[in-house]
Amino acid sequence: MQRFHPDGTLAEESNWYGGSKFLGTVRMIKSDHPTIEPFPPGGADKAANVWIAEFDYIEEAIYEAQRYFDREHNPVSSDGDPLPAKPANVPVRAHFVRNQFAAPYWVMGNVDVRIPGFIGEYF
Repeated sequence: MQRFHPDGTLAEESNWYGGSKFLGTVRMIKSDHPTIEPFPPGGADKAANVWIAEFDYIEEAIYEAQRYFDREHNPVSSDGDPLPAKPANVPVRAHFVRNQFAAPYWVMGNVDVRIPGFIGEYF
């Protein structure tokens, strides 16, 4: 499935199976112009340097990985900061976050968008 901003630029690419069921990678892209198309709320939505958000859905409403990119498709954190080198022992699906209570770190876990929040194991 593809969705477009009112200016005709791509807003979303995904594999949609009806209702709220998406499987595989859902890619959402911001626009330079006013739009009604959604972008994930939170830090990524507020960060000017985050232009693309990707989520890997493994079942309806549950994703296991998230990635963020700037306009040039360079990986960035959900806050738009350049990513540090990922240590060899950190799994590919982990993403980098900043936390007001701790130093920045790599994290992974499954997220249920209905709650919204992490479910199951959180690393």
